[in-house]
Amino acid sequence: MAEVKDKRVKTLREWRLERGLTLEQLAGAVGLTKGSVGDYEKGRREPGMNMAYKLAYALSIEPSQVADWIPEWYTEALERDRAAQHPG
Repeated sequence: MAEVKDKRVKTLREWRLERGLTLEQLAGAVGLTKGSVGDYEKGRREPGMNMAYKLAYALSIEPSQVADWIPEWYTEALERDRAAQHPG
């Protein structure tokens, strides 16, 4: 899990910097404080699915590029649901 988390943290900061955005600008675009966005970048907090999509939109990236930001419990629940619907 730490490996994925590190990748997500680095990517969020890289995308923000590539877009020439400050923490404050990105935070304003998604309705957060710059401290909250900084917490996401440093891995102190994980954005929920809705916030991950808001961040993707604000950064002008495809939602599929934020897969690592979606909480693990959510993706595990989706996998269980898919397996139950399509037993193999």
